[in-house]
Amino acid sequence: HHPEQRRLPAVDREVWELHKERKFRSALQVIVDHEIEAFCEEEVFNALLMEKWEKFGFRLYVLRTLVPYFLFLIFFTANVITRCDEIRHRWADSIETGFESSASVEHSTYSRFLSGMVAFF
Repeated sequence: HHPEQRRLPAVDREVWELHKERKFRSALQVIVDHEIEAFCEEEVFNALLMEKWEKFGFRLYVLRTLVPYFLFLIFFTANVITRCDEIRHRWADSIETGFESSASVEHSTYSRFLSGMVAFF
């Protein structure tokens, strides 16, 4: 037996056993799978849907969607800022030491940008 199952009252243990069945589907799942619109206005259905969202959906949405998105955004922004600073410093150095040919500067900068992007991903 699962450790959490031992702590459940008898009725909940029966529900737990139902959910372990491969072919078991809750009433909510059947309604959603078959897109039964008649239930959209039912208070019980909406309350159940909100309860499931609050207990499971919101947390999964945050963990699987928002957190990865914000991590990507942070790393991408840091990479862009770092690359821009590097390009700005190289540009200032090239002004002080004399310009290289513009083609070699553009190629070098582009190559370093691509290598930074590949390293990021």
